[in-house]
Amino acid sequence: HQKMNRVRLPKNIRTVSLWSENELFVIPPESAIYKGSKAIDMTPFTHYSYLIHPKCWRTVSQIL
Repeated sequence: HQKMNRVRLPKNIRTVSLWSENELFVIPPESAIYKGSKAIDMTPFTHYSYLIHPKCWRTVSQIL
């Protein structure tokens, strides 16, 4: 979390963070949120759910 937020992106780049309270690898789960990004809570997803769940793919498609 601290390392990720040390990088400052140009202001014209929009960032979105998908995160979940059930995250198993990123501890604490909130540290998956890039400072200043739009945070989308994907609870009850786990780390692997992002890869296989259709809801995640739809969300990413809508963001793009």
